[in-house]
Amino acid sequence: MNRYGSKTVTISNIDYKYFDISELINIKKNDVSISDENWSSLSASKSTQYDWKKDSTYIKKPPFFDKFKLKVNATEDIFNARVLLMLTDSVTTDHISPAGEIPEDYPAGRYLKEKVTQLLGVKAVIAQSYERIRRSNLIGMGVLPLQFINNQSWKSLGLDGTEIFNITGIKEIKPRKQLRVKASKNGSTVEFKVSVRLDTGIETAYFKNGGILQYSLRSSNR
Repeated sequence: MNRYGSKTVTISNIDYKYFDISELINIKKNDVSISDENWSSLSASKSTQYDWKKDSTYIKKPPFFDKFKLKVNATEDIFNARVLLMLTDSVTTDHISPAGEIPEDYPAGRYLKEKVTQLLGVKAVIAQSYERIRRSNLIGMGVLPLQFINNQSWKSLGLDGTEIFNITGIKEIKPRKQLRVKASKNGSTVEFKVSVRLDTGIETAYFKNGGILQYSLRSSNR
């Protein structure tokens, strides 16, 4: 048996090796504090919190907790909202939520200044359908997923994205509730209903808290 608990067995002139995995784990556990020269030479500040770099173009300090309060704000109806993006079929949050920061002087910086939908100030998304994970992503960020009903779409309703939107009924939000939407432009108004795609009580709680991070932090302080 060697240092790693390896044993050799000879059967029909063929050597087979196997390891005592518990022995290997104990050895590696004892060596966990040992590092090579490259790792040891890395500089790091002695702190219990991550040292955010302001000039980083990839890892940015998220502002979700900058104005955080333990008291949950009441949900509010949406008034005088504008359309940020009007998209056709098969566009998901992957297409509009890049992983890193896009500097303003980059070509894509004309369209996106931050990393995720919620940071763009988006309060709600209205779609004909949702893939489960995309809907969950919106709820987790505190963005309200709404769905057209009665086979309607922005095309069938004659919307072009230049309208001003009011969405009412959010104050008394609950799973699968129907909300009223009013889209106005040049003195004309289109009114229609949408279904709230908060399908469970916990999803509703995430939304009311502004997202899953805020919900988790408030829950841990109760």
